[in-house]
Amino acid sequence: MVARTLFRDWEHEGGTARFVVLCLFVACVFAMGGGARADIQSLVILRPLAVLFAGWAVFVMSAADRRRLGIPALLLALLAALQIAQLVPLPQAIWAQLPQRAAIAAIGAQMGLSDIWRPLTLSPVRTFNSLFALSVPAACLLLVAAQTPQWRRRIMLAFLAAAGFSALWAALQLSGSARGPLYLYRITNSGEAVGLFANRNHQAVFVACGTVIWAWYLAQVNPRMPFGGAKAAAAFGAYLSSVALLVITGSRSGLLLELLLTPLAMWFLLQSEFVRHGFQMGRVQVRGAWIVVAFVAALALLILLMLALSRSMAIDRFAELFQGDEVDELRASISGILLQMIRDFMPFGSGFGSFEQVFLLYEPVDLLTRRYVNQAHNDVAQVLIEGGAFAALLLVGFAVWLVRRTIWILRRTEGEERRLLILCAALVIALCLACLPDYPLRTPALMAFTAALCGMIEAAFRDHLTDVGDVA
Repeated sequence: MVARTLFRDWEHEGGTARFVVLCLFVACVFAMGGGARADIQSLVILRPLAVLFAGWAVFVMSAADRRRLGIPALLLALLAALQIAQLVPLPQAIWAQLPQRAAIAAIGAQMGLSDIWRPLTLSPVRTFNSLFALSVPAACLLLVAAQTPQWRRRIMLAFLAAAGFSALWAALQLSGSARGPLYLYRITNSGEAVGLFANRNHQAVFVACGTVIWAWYLAQVNPRMPFGGAKAAAAFGAYLSSVALLVITGSRSGLLLELLLTPLAMWFLLQSEFVRHGFQMGRVQVRGAWIVVAFVAALALLILLMLALSRSMAIDRFAELFQGDEVDELRASISGILLQMIRDFMPFGSGFGSFEQVFLLYEPVDLLTRRYVNQAHNDVAQVLIEGGAFAALLLVGFAVWLVRRTIWILRRTEGEERRLLILCAALVIALCLACLPDYPLRTPALMAFTAALCGMIEAAFRDHLTDVGDVA
């Protein structure tokens, strides 16, 4: 009781402490969770910290806060339950009847292990790692649900700060050594602008999301407030700088995602008070149409300059946008294998995290090159391989939830809340699309980011149910 009272005293009336704790968690995640590999040493610190943050959130949450968790928390709990079920040892007579287990059972019999109980997963260590990885999005969901509505509107600013810091870190990387200390991970894209991530594609995906967040922030700035013009100019410059970084990075997935998000960024620009009503610059009245023209012209000029002045590798990667390379050929060559693996392991799956080991059973001789396949580079296919039909049901459930909440946002919300929730829904959709050719959501940082977006949508929906009695 004393501890709870101290927490409440620290929180005051506006939930300041809860927001500060959320920001600390976001900082920890982006400092230590920018890689998708299971052997990253910082995960030994990050995941226990996530459990502690989650425990703190549960400790301070009220019944109303818990109701805000809703469907995303349920889906995450079901995913955890599925992974736990895959770790439960099964009798040999049952285990041997599962798809693609007969050969392993025969080898075990030759070794005198015919009576041993085995879990459903073919890689128990990797499945346990996958289960523990859920601590990061779970903690983020709990921390978001614990926020008051007033502070919840500022959560995006925490991720905007993370995007800005990652972009600045990437710029410093380009100015230093390709093997210097600014690269946070041993296995990384050395010499490239990876920022706080290990993979340049994951950095580019997050920066692309950051550009549209900057556009949203610009729409929030009131020109009549103190430093309104300075804030708008800073957001404008940050947007252009982020686009420039995307071009330098040369990530095709990031560039394509930016193209998809640009119309939304333009919509946010048109919602800005600076564009709708113009503003006064000395004795000159600047019209909104001039701002739009200047914005488009500056963006086009910036891209042309970056293509002309940036490093040759960035230019080459941009030129290869619609051309094939070695990596594309590798991805194309395993697409048929992925479909075969999905069919072979239905309906129970091979076990979460087991893809790398299981793929060795299917890898043809002509793919034995210096490149190795540690992920499917198609998260939907990999989830189906590892989780089977039950994981497919969870994917369908998430898609239905996202569609229904997006429709609700478009029909029932308005004003600043509408813009924020449209931003959240659009970014979730964009991140899901980025999972089709890659695996960005296997990094703790982007897992937390996605969980926060989903949590903000669901929390707003649940608050509307409480306030006006809407139905799901």
